[in-house]
Amino acid sequence: MLLMIAVAVVWTVLAALQVRDIRITNGILVIHLVATVILITALGSQDPGSVGMWLIVFGWGGIVSAIRLAVALVRALRG
Repeated sequence: MLLMIAVAVVWTVLAALQVRDIRITNGILVIHLVATVILITALGSQDPGSVGMWLIVFGWGGIVSAIRLAVALVRALRG
């Protein structure tokens, strides 16, 4: 259980990392969000009852990535 908490924290911190170049940051966020979906899907398909647990472990980082990408998209559209 402690390992899963550590993984969740590291996954969320990875999503919150700031890199100087915004293009690199956005690329990292896209990869992170795609990896989040793949991990939840792959691990959840092995045991359908564990999907909720994987959502808790990887979901917070995925939410952070999605929000940061949405903000970057809105800023880009505004000019």
